Amino acid sequence: MLHLMNVDTDAPATNAGPSPASGSAVHRHRLDLGSRSSLTDAAEPWEIPVPKAERYEVGRRLVERPLRPAKAEDVPMPAMAALEAVCGPLPFERLFVIPRTTRLVSRKQCVITPAEVLAFGERTVALWVDHGPDGRVLSIPVDRLIAVDDRTILLYGRLRLMAHDRQLVVRYNTVARRDLQENLCDLRSRMATRQQPVESGFLWLDPRNEWMSQRDLPHKWRVVLEYPTVRLNLDEPATIAVGDVTEIRARWNRPSAGVAVLGSRELVIANEPSEFLEAARYGVDILAVPRERLDALGWDGRSLTVHLAQDAAVVEGAGSVSLTLDRHLIEAMRVAFGSAVRWA
Repeated sequence: MLHLMNVDTDAPATNAGPSPASGSAVHRHRLDLGSRSSLTDAAEPWEIPVPKAERYEVGRRLVERPLRPAKAEDVPMPAMAALEAVCGPLPFERLFVIPRTTRLVSRKQCVITPAEVLAFGERTVALWVDHGPDGRVLSIPVDRLIAVDDRTILLYGRLRLMAHDRQLVVRYNTVARRDLQENLCDLRSRMATRQQPVESGFLWLDPRNEWMSQRDLPHKWRVVLEYPTVRLNLDEPATIAVGDVTEIRARWNRPSAGVAVLGSRELVIANEPSEFLEAARYGVDILAVPRERLDALGWDGRSLTVHLAQDAAVVEGAGSVSLTLDRHLIEAMRVAFGSAVRWA
């Protein structure tokens, strides 16, 4: 699982995407990610509980898709003024509108999520939520962002923009992934302002045959390594480490297979979600950390801890992210990244 540590708990917790699905499949998208999933995705303060028995009846009335607005009528009326008050001028292409929908927060609980609008301002990212007379706005200055957690599993998308003391979280139907991806890649480019030397390299320590080549990767992982949200610029040098991506995991909460990419501006880890048994092979978690925010990596034999710096200078206790990863990936990262990354 992924945790952001040292976060103010009173603050709102806040690839090439899947191709568009048929209308009926899109309308059925309600975070059904496997009956044996261990995930509990807690409700936000503004979400409205709904009896699970009524979930599909309510869901049938809430069938609009997320979108990048093309005209003023596409944006909830109070949202634009509220967002521009904190972000400055916002052209439509900098907005992502998520209509009201339903989602599961546990096996037994369902909520209605109010309409939301995510705004990518030049200096601030903000989320407007249709909660209260004029809605509420949550915001984070771009220069305070320390990591991006970007999950896609079939039609379920969850994006977390992380700062030291808060998060912005949006959950959305990935049929609209392409509308979000351009702004997300641009944001990450602006988060990662410093470049550090890196050499091109590829290391796959497969337990059955060490030193395998990139062309031998399973199709999924060859595609993942070309995601714009894994490698912002395919022409820039990067060191790639690969774990045991050929094994089919059959245990709940098992170590997660994946790849890690150390570029000149970011460390990116892409792995299968470890909380899911049935759906994990169809999903990818992407953690992106600017190099200037990366303090160190730690490994306890099961979990990788990514220690984060709050500011350009390392601040003790600024935060960390934990990932349950396959040990072969960790071994490959240690060898491939060498002294370019500090291990704590």
